[in-house]
Amino acid sequence: MALSLGVQAGSNILIGQDMLHVDEILSNGLKVLVDVGGRKFVISDDERIEVLKDVFVFCGVSAGMGWNMAHKSKLAIEAPLDILIDRLEITP
Repeated sequence: MALSLGVQAGSNILIGQDMLHVDEILSNGLKVLVDVGGRKFVISDDERIEVLKDVFVFCGVSAGMGWNMAHKSKLAIEAPLDILIDRLEITP
């Protein structure tokens, strides 16, 4: 089961020793541009994206949910149970 976290631009999520930074919310929250270790990913609900070894991320908001918040979204993270996932303070 995935961990789902509400995010906005500037959100930081520590995944093990690595940082996932939310750069931008796109398409009224249906897509999220993230940076993980200098690599950029566009996350959506179309497919899970492997951002780190055995760590998959997808947008936890579906187009069918009627979501319409241009500055917020949800990310769902699937990772092995031994990997710590922690939300950090938002940076401007």
